[in-house]
Order: sequence, then structure tokens, then C-alpha cells
Amino acid sequence: MKIRALIPLVLFVACPYGFAAQVDQNDLSFLSAVASEQGAVRVAINIDPLRKLNASAEEKSEHAKRVLMKTEKLKAELGDQAYFGGFWSNATGQIGLYVKRGGLQILQNSQNAISFTRDISDKMRIKISDLDGGLSALHNAINREGTVVADIVLSTDGTSYRLLPDGSVSIDPSAELSSQVPGVVNKLKALVADRSEFANSIRSDPIYPMIISAKVDKAALLFLQESDLVRNLRPKGFKDARKTTWSEFDNSNTRPDGRLEFLVTLRGGILFSPNMLYKATAARYQAQANRAAAKEIFEAVGISLSKEDSVSDFQGIFEVALLPDQYERLKLNADPRILDAQANRPIATTKLGASAPQINAPAAWTAGVRGAGQTIVIIDHGVRSDHKMLMNGSAKRVVAQDCFGSDSGGYTSICPGKNITLNGDSPATTPNSGEPLSNAIKCQQINLNIKCGHGTHMAAIAAGRSTPLVDNGNLQGVAPDASLHSINVFSYNMNANTEQAFLTDITKALQWVAQLSGGSVGPSAPVAQMVVNMSIGSVATYQNDCDAAVSVPSRIALQTLRWANIPVFSSTGNHNIQNGVNWPACSEFVIKVAAVPNDGAGVMKASYSNLGIPSNYSSPTIFAPGGEPSPGVRILSAGRVDDVDIFYYYGTSQAAAHVSGFAALYKSTMPTATVADFVSWVNSVASIPVPFTLPSGPVSAPRILYP
Repeated sequence: MKIRALIPLVLFVACPYGFAAQVDQNDLSFLSAVASEQGAVRVAINIDPLRKLNASAEEKSEHAKRVLMKTEKLKAELGDQAYFGGFWSNATGQIGLYVKRGGLQILQNSQNAISFTRDISDKMRIKISDLDGGLSALHNAINREGTVVADIVLSTDGTSYRLLPDGSVSIDPSAELSSQVPGVVNKLKALVADRSEFANSIRSDPIYPMIISAKVDKAALLFLQESDLVRNLRPKGFKDARKTTWSEFDNSNTRPDGRLEFLVTLRGGILFSPNMLYKATAARYQAQANRAAAKEIFEAVGISLSKEDSVSDFQGIFEVALLPDQYERLKLNADPRILDAQANRPIATTKLGASAPQINAPAAWTAGVRGAGQTIVIIDHGVRSDHKMLMNGSAKRVVAQDCFGSDSGGYTSICPGKNITLNGDSPATTPNSGEPLSNAIKCQQINLNIKCGHGTHMAAIAAGRSTPLVDNGNLQGVAPDASLHSINVFSYNMNANTEQAFLTDITKALQWVAQLSGGSVGPSAPVAQMVVNMSIGSVATYQNDCDAAVSVPSRIALQTLRWANIPVFSSTGNHNIQNGVNWPACSEFVIKVAAVPNDGAGVMKASYSNLGIPSNYSSPTIFAPGGEPSPGVRILSAGRVDDVDIFYYYGTSQAAAHVSGFAALYKSTMPTATVADFVSWVNSVASIPVPFTLPSGPVSAPRILYP
């Protein structure tokens, strides 16, 4: 029986390449402008695309040799018109590097490259967190002055320290630290070997052994900001100028006991980094320093902290439930170690709106690329785990379930096994905790079309499997061999028949994924085999990176996932807004997914799809078909009414679920690839361009298409 994919098959015919590298003229104009303004711009270059992800080891080896040979020739061509700090290459035949304006002309005439474009993975590859703006300040200073003395925090694996009440850091000297520093410094000198001024200017800090100062120019900066040897980077003497943000005590969102839940985020000091992926000891010391500081801060106002949590402590994010007078005392004390005190509030709804993407997934399945070994995490309002599309015989493919909810502001958590100390959450790994609301009457009253089936709909799009029990075996999701992890983050106002996801619950879900991946405590493997789908969003839209405006805690949690190489996808929204996207899509560390029609071509934006100027955001925008409201062009996928339920719908939610499945296909064959590698593969090989016009002018973004 022929399977009708959730994605109609479309033909893709590769055009023959010319003798010189191809470039879109709009991209070239953008690249030239940036190179003129900043001295260089990073480009992504197609050297020799590997179109078969399932190529044999021998084929991949021969391909790698060809790419290396052409890359070296291209580097020689570029000469001093390129910087080689920040150079990257991947296993599918693309490279990236910074070029000056003259280098753009050389690239256009080169026969060692097939094509080049704006590198939409540029900011994703920078490893310095820039939470306090120090890295941005260094970039700006170097663009103005050419060479700047910088403080460089070395990535050593461990010394204990304390966050002092005045906001400074006190180091506990150790023989281990003293022995590590010279080796890291020598590696840095070797890394930036052609920058003699940098190497000769290095000075140690008498107070902080793991901090050095050195003269840094553009070439050195591009090496340093992406090196695992560097924990932090900023102009010498840089001060954290961020003001503490205090939420209002919102009585409308209190719990029945009159308390309001807060996420309190600490500054963390000069040593803080969300990126401790390979430094387990350093991560532990950071967690200890944060917890000790938080304990002092909260005990001063008579508040006890919850038990230790490796991820929350590491990130410096602490959940507390406070009475109004306790919160006022906390504000009055104004401890400078507090960066942000954020009140829990409802923030996200499901973003249904439907698609039948045309991304050529059947070609992947035929080649044996089906997402095996990957787990797609569905952060939504639950997945019906016994749905026939989500089964493998008698075994459920939903291999893990969790629930984070809030009993606040008239909403009730449906998490099983919750107690007051968990603030509405289920204990970790509680069986069946990731299931949707079971009250069928309430589900129908909340949304007659969806009936609490949004999470199940997304799960089947991303990883549903064909079964004769559903639509005669004609439906299949993008990555049918991937596993699923359902995390329910929705709470319910049963009187008003409404559902909302609260900010605290979404943040804790992200932290839990980080803990499962080992992303904050030193994993046994460098890349977690997970993908996160969040087809949820706020009503408000944002024109650029929105983390500071919406949620500092969620930004830190999302950045930790980025360092664990877990891609996070979220829908841009369905209100035809042309100058912004919803949260969490607008986050610096979330890949935004917009929709195109399900019309067999998929080369224009869907009528409802929110969009912002792609270059305004640190993470890229990717298109996937999401359909249109008209009957016959919506997506058919699983629902929760019974174990064979299916229904049609349309929107950027469905588009995000398809890109999540698409990422699982890629990661299943490239298990050590980074999030940036996936984005570069999509942009250079596995997509077609979708042009669209915003009020600011014409732009384009890639629409996924399996090569």
C-alpha cells in the first residue's frame, strides 16, 4: 500500500552549476553592507554538497577529501581578504569564514566554490554567552579602535568560588587551578599563533588566576569567541550595567495560599557561563556558588530554598513561592547579586493554525533515513501515548513523560502526584504525567476543533508511523523511527474553559530537558540525541531577540540546550504580523518556524504566518508548509479523542513540528553535528528559498526540502 505522507512528494531538479560561485544579489548587497560597516562578514560557502545523508563510510571519506582540497585552494585564493578565526566546516560539504569586502569579489569569481550566501548560523556558533553585554561591548570597541585590551576568562575545569554580597567574586586558590592555567594559555597562544601582538601582550590577573588580559584585534576576537578555551570575554574593566528587574506582585496570579511563584535569577559574576558542557567540575563549582549565594539572600528574609537541583543551581535560577510581605522584604534588601525576580504568569497558548508540508520526506525514508536514535521532545499540552500512530506494535513510542503545571490565578495544574512543595508539578518521570487533559467534555468546551489534541497532533506530524488502523495506513510523520518525550506544561481554568502555559512551567521543562541531556553537568557524549518542539507562543510579538524583555531565566535555560547541541523549534505565530514573531520563537536560542501554503509548491509565505526581519534575530527563520485555512489544504494528523482519532488543521504549529522531525532525520545520520551544522545544511543543501516582502523590503528564508 502506498503511504501518503503528511508531506506530498515534490520533485526537485538541481540546476547545473556555472563556472563561478553563485550568489543571490540581495544576499550580496547585505554581505557587502555588513563587510563595509564591520570590516568583515561571515559567509556560508557550498564547496561540494553531500546530498546523500546515508552515504557509505567510503563515500563520505572520499567526499571529505574533495572538500578539504577545494577548501585549501579557496583559502589560498582569499589570502588576506579573509579572517580564519571562526572558520567552520561540516560533513555535508559546507564551510564558513569571515571575509572582507574584497573577499566577496574573489568568491564570486572562484571556481573552488559552487555558491555562497549569508551565514544564517553565524551568531549560533559564538560560545561566549554575552548575558551582561561584555562581548558586544568588545566587538563595538574593536570596530571603533582596531585593538582593545580585553579580559579573557579561561575555561579551566574547576576552582571553588563565592559570590559576595557586593556582587564581586572571591576565588578559593587551588593547586589544581594553578597547574591548569599555563596549559590553557599556551593553547590560546597556539590558536591565535599569527597574532603576535596578542601572544606578547598576555598578562595574568593577581586576584583571579583564571583571568588573563591581552590586546585583541578583529582577527584574534574571531578566534577567541568560538573557542572552548574561553569562558568569558569582555573589555578590560567592563562593568555589568544591567539593572535588577523586579516584577510587580500580581495578586491575580497567586496560588490559593496567597503566595506568588517567582523565578529569581542571580548575576553569577565574571565566572558565570551557561556553557559548561565539557567541564563537569567547573559546572559543579558554579552550582555550589550560586546555591550558597541564594541561600544567603533568601534566609535574610526568612525563606528556605527547595532541595538542590543540579540544573537550576548551575544556571542560578531559583523558584520560590512568596507572600507579599516576603517579596517586599526581598526588594527592600536589594541584594546586588539578584539580576531578575520574575513572577509566574500565563504566557503561552497553543499555536494551531495546519499544513501538509512538501519536504520530500519519502526520499529520506526510501534511503533508510527515518530518525532512529533520536528523541523528539514535545513541550505542549500532552500527547496521547497510546494513539495507534505513536505505537510500535504493542510498545509506546512515547518513551518518557513529565508534567509542569501551576495552581495559580484561577488555573489548576492537571499534573498527577503533585504536592505543595512541587508547586503544581509532577515528580520527575511520573507515569502518564505527559498525557492530555482526560475530561472530554471540558476539552470540547475549551476548543471544539482541537479537543486537547494539539500535542498529539504535533507528535504525529513529527514522528507518527503509518498503521492500517488510521486512515487505511496512508498517514506517516516526518521521522517515523524517532522516539517521543511528552512534557505537558498547560494548566486549566475549568470555570472559564481556558488553557494556558505558565512561564515558570515552560522554563522548568527546558531545564529538565537540559538535565536529561547532561548539558549542564558534563555528559558522557558531546551531543545529545534530542530535538525540542514548542508549537506554543505568546500573543505579543517582538521585532528582535526578546529574551531580556520576556524572560531571563528561559534565555539561560535555552542557551544551555544550545550548548548541548539540542535544537529548539517554535512557531512564529498565526496573525499575519509582518514585523515580529511570538515568544518563545523570538528567543536568541530558538529557531523560528514560519509556514508556507500546502499547494504542492510551497514557495510563498502562508497568509497568516507571522514574520520579522530575519537579520534582526540571532537564530534563523525556516519555512515549512503549514497549509491555509481552506478545506482540502490543511494537515491531517492524530488527535486525542480516541486511539485512532485524526483531524485537519493548519498553521505555524504544524510547520514547526515538521522541521522538528526534519532535524531528527538529519541528526540520526549526523549524530555529532551541532545545531549550527543543521542550520547550515538546511540553508545550503536541504531547502529552496522563499522570497517575501516585509514593510522594510524584500527578504528570503529557506523552506526545508530533503535533497
